Amino acid sequence: MRAFKKEDISEINSWLLGRDIEPLDEIDIPKYGMIEPEVAAGFVCFTDTTTCFLEVFLSNPFANKRKVSQSIMKIAKWGLRLASTANMKRCLIITNNRSLKRRAKSLGFGFKDCELGIMDFRH
Repeated sequence: MRAFKKEDISEINSWLLGRDIEPLDEIDIPKYGMIEPEVAAGFVCFTDTTTCFLEVFLSNPFANKRKVSQSIMKIAKWGLRLASTANMKRCLIITNNRSLKRRAKSLGFGFKDCELGIMDFRH
């Protein structure tokens, strides 16, 4: 596992295309991220408040599922350590993926029923 570099965008975009998801532009990638090459990547999105997000977790659809799971957990733990050292008071994760939700709960996240509205200005 290592810090995400902008040169890694082509790799994660290949993962997205493998899932029939539109690729990301460089501007869409948060500043702080980690990647396990050929397996998974994740990011911490800081706000101008004391709240941050663990966001944009991506995985290679052809990678070994066990490696993906292990890498996602390592990346999430890294993100929480980074948030803690940056004096964040809360860290949020937004997901409707049962597997990610289960992992997040094991790290101490609590979930309440909610809906997320998204407006995409690109369309």
